[in-house]
Amino acid sequence: MVIIVIVIQYGCARHAGPAAPGWVYGTAEDYPAERYLTGRGEADTAAQARDRARADLAKTFEVRIEEQSLDRSSRQETGDGLVIQSQEVARELQTRIDRVVRGVEIAAQWRDPQSGRHHALAVLSRARAVHGLRDEIAALDEATEAYISQAQAQTDLFAQLRAAAHSIAAQRQREELQRNLRVLDATGQGVPPRWSLARLEADYDELLLRVSVRPESSGDYARDMREGLSAALAHAGFTVTSAAQYTVFARLDIEDLSPRDGWHWRNGVLEVSLRDEYGHSVGSRRWVLKEAATDPALADRRIIEAAVATLVDELGAAIFSFTE
Repeated sequence: MVIIVIVIQYGCARHAGPAAPGWVYGTAEDYPAERYLTGRGEADTAAQARDRARADLAKTFEVRIEEQSLDRSSRQETGDGLVIQSQEVARELQTRIDRVVRGVEIAAQWRDPQSGRHHALAVLSRARAVHGLRDEIAALDEATEAYISQAQAQTDLFAQLRAAAHSIAAQRQREELQRNLRVLDATGQGVPPRWSLARLEADYDELLLRVSVRPESSGDYARDMREGLSAALAHAGFTVTSAAQYTVFARLDIEDLSPRDGWHWRNGVLEVSLRDEYGHSVGSRRWVLKEAATDPALADRRIIEAAVATLVDELGAAIFSFTE
């Protein structure tokens, strides 16, 4: 009986194949957590496993980027006047993180002889990551200082606001990098900020209150457009008054298309322009709209509603882009 058990065990050992390295399902002993960030990947091919390992390591940073983007988007919906595109900030931050994780290396690979699945281990030296984060923070501080100086040197309110918005965007990126740095840095301090983000945002809001605009409209359904324009300007945080320093013109031109299959189609061209107190054009933006309905009057109403919705969603960003 003893001999039979030994034979069975020997046969199982022959077919089990080599054991998986410890890092596949456990701790990577050669890369201790106090010195390295690690990521693991598993896939049908070695290349895919390596890519997934790098992506797994990058999650250390990217989760914060996604959370920040969602947070900024929700803040914009509240109409707090901060005309800074959260997606742009998150995209720029992602680019900076990509530079930090460029030093990721594939330290080990292994293929399971039974399943054929490939495994990969990605590692990044904490010291290298800390150095990269510090460099990115320094670059953002340098940019912030330049934007603040630019805002102070400008006499045009929109130019001041645009520079102030850039400084806030830079410091928002810095804030996220600083959070990651404090996790990775042995001191837990990172690089203390030179400017208060809350103070920069408060200064921006105060500056925005100084900008007064007067809505004007022409073209089809001018009255509806003027009301929609006024609401969109207020939503963006501007002071709307008849005695304003700036004038925003909105024009909607609607084209009736031939009915098709019982549907009445409308093409609309919405154009918005900004003029300063001297009547000089600061910039303009155009949108092409298209709506349809089974009733002609409803088709007209839908194109008007689409134009107003466009103004509410995009007018603020469009106006500030004029001063870039």
